[in-house]
Amino acid sequence: MAKIEYFFRVKYIEDFLRQRKEKGASFKEIYEYLEAHFEQIDRELKFCEHTFQRDKNIIREVSGLEISYDKGRNIYFIDKE
Repeated sequence: MAKIEYFFRVKYIEDFLRQRKEKGASFKEIYEYLEAHFEQIDRELKFCEHTFQRDKNIIREVSGLEISYDKGRNIYFIDKE
């Protein structure tokens, strides 16, 4: 069942960052967004910063979207969609 959670996680990350646009989101905000959505679908969220790095790579490979990090603002955002 872990694969279905993986697909939901990647989809939700991409959707959330698309919604936030240049405002972006911190890791904590992304985590809280995922946590709320996983509760709605009655799934357990297994997510850490290492998992997020892998998810970013998959999003780049599959969707062609580059998720960048702005250290000064401590946010992640989709770069040049």
